[in-house]
Amino acid sequence: MEAPRAVLKPVVELKPAPEPKPEPAKPGIRIADRSSVAPEKPEPIAADKPSLQRVDPKALFYQLMNALYDVILVLDDQGHVIDCNVRAESVFGYSSDDVWNMPIEKIVHGMNTRMIGLLRRNLANKQHILIDARCFRSNGTSFLAEVGVSTIQLTRSECVVFAIRNVEKRKNSSEELRKLRATLEVVPYPAFACNLHGEFEVLNPPVLAMLGMTDEMEAHKKHFSELLPDLVECFQAAVRGETVSEKRQMTRSDGSAYTMELRLRPLRTGQEINGVAGTILFS
Repeated sequence: MEAPRAVLKPVVELKPAPEPKPEPAKPGIRIADRSSVAPEKPEPIAADKPSLQRVDPKALFYQLMNALYDVILVLDDQGHVIDCNVRAESVFGYSSDDVWNMPIEKIVHGMNTRMIGLLRRNLANKQHILIDARCFRSNGTSFLAEVGVSTIQLTRSECVVFAIRNVEKRKNSSEELRKLRATLEVVPYPAFACNLHGEFEVLNPPVLAMLGMTDEMEAHKKHFSELLPDLVECFQAAVRGETVSEKRQMTRSDGSAYTMELRLRPLRTGQEINGVAGTILFS
């Protein structure tokens, strides 16, 4: 008998198993322990703190005085000037050395010792007093001024402070306007002045009659276009700088005819037009 033959089986190659991929770690949620006390914040050291430079109160006082538009004069008990701001030199022509120990009466007319005492008594129940006065410059010229009077505590004594403002131009403008109004009151025909928008700023009684009004303050809310709606183009020409003279034939309610003449001229401050003046004549 033959010996059995060996049967050869194919060799199966074994591959290593793939390593598992690591799963991304989920962010953990930390639960605060409410029973624990929050740590105290560390105190900032000197290097962390902003360095603030202390301002000398006296220097701050003078900076404030010199920044004001008004002239500031500080008086002692006798009414003599013991301090001032730089504005005093530009307005009065006095330096701080010139004005030292000067009687205030030399600057503010009539402000003698008696008046200073009266102001002090009145200031006992008030913070400020405002008075009109005439003030004199170092060259002898003068101007109208508003003087605000108050007190300030310096060292051991209470000093009177004068804040002086030149109001000459404003007073003169008010006076000129008053004279203009008085002149218009006696003019028998309508006369007026408007701003560039046509609003009445000055008008006389005949204009009020044309508007059918009696209250001048209410009439200031009216426009030229409400007085003469057909002549608005004439007003616009005056706003452009033209002098206007326009005649129109009109008819009264009774059927009679008459002529109306409108005269307009621009109002200027220097080269700038800031209004229109006008009159209305009937014939």
